[in-house]
Amino acid sequence: MLGWDIRVLAMIDKRLLIDELQVKLVKDKGDYGGFVYDEPFTLSPVRFDRNLATAGKDNARQETKPSVIFIYPKYCKTVADRSWVDAVVIDGDTEYTVDKVIPVYHPLTNKIFCFEVEVI
Repeated sequence: MLGWDIRVLAMIDKRLLIDELQVKLVKDKGDYGGFVYDEPFTLSPVRFDRNLATAGKDNARQETKPSVIFIYPKYCKTVADRSWVDAVVIDGDTEYTVDKVIPVYHPLTNKIFCFEVEVI
């Protein structure tokens, strides 16, 4: 016995899903190594954990924004898969690029609990 109820892992309060994002998936490879994107669609309600990481200092300082979007299929009827890699996520005036999509499975039912979409 673990001492705690594993069913707690399966619950997420919808009030925590406060973010609304725009996503443009890759439609085709463009000229000169770029991408052609589909029309944006709205991704809501989701949780977007923004992060800012810096390396170096003074004039050699570089900033990256390794952030994570949590998509819960119970509340947001969107399925994230490998086709999302290199897609553009728009949060207000900031654009992020999808780096990785990780499906998280429920420990008891082995069904998808949520998707973690890592963006930079």
